[in-house]
Amino acid sequence: MLSEELLFDEEQKLERKLAELTEAQRSFVETAASEVVRDPQEFSKRQLLFFLGWHHFYANNLIRGSLLLALFLYLPFAYLDQVIWPMALLLVVWATEIPLMVNGRRYIRDRNATALRSAFGKLKNR
Repeated sequence: MLSEELLFDEEQKLERKLAELTEAQRSFVETAASEVVRDPQEFSKRQLLFFLGWHHFYANNLIRGSLLLALFLYLPFAYLDQVIWPMALLLVVWATEIPLMVNGRRYIRDRNATALRSAFGKLKNR
């Protein structure tokens, strides 16, 4: 993941490149990147329920979101059966989620920049 300064510079370069394109080319690039590009503010809002994995579904990380949700939903049954490992596993997973929560907006902005770079590459190959 790029640092905040490098990411800002990259976003500025991509915006300038988009501005230089014709309307048809800009439409092609935006359409090609649209499946991956997400709103960083919306991602941050969805992180409030991080223990449900909702933010992963928004970022199209369906497997990670499903695993986190399934583990969270299994917890009450594990507690009733007095099984400790799911709770310990969930704490480990949540510990890996904390850096994503802290850097969530930057993560999505970096992901968006990567998607736009990829779309520009598709435009050149076209």
